[in-house]
Amino acid sequence: LQSMDSDARKELTPLKLRKKAAKFAKETVMTQMKSFK
Repeated sequence: LQSMDSDARKELTPLKLRKKAAKFAKETVMTQMKSFK
């Protein structure tokens, strides 16, 4: 979230934010799973 500029953050609705967070979490989990193998 810090990587986004303030304009992009302003137009983020809670729903969009949740989708973004879910996507980010999924990607993070995938990366971690790969590194564990």
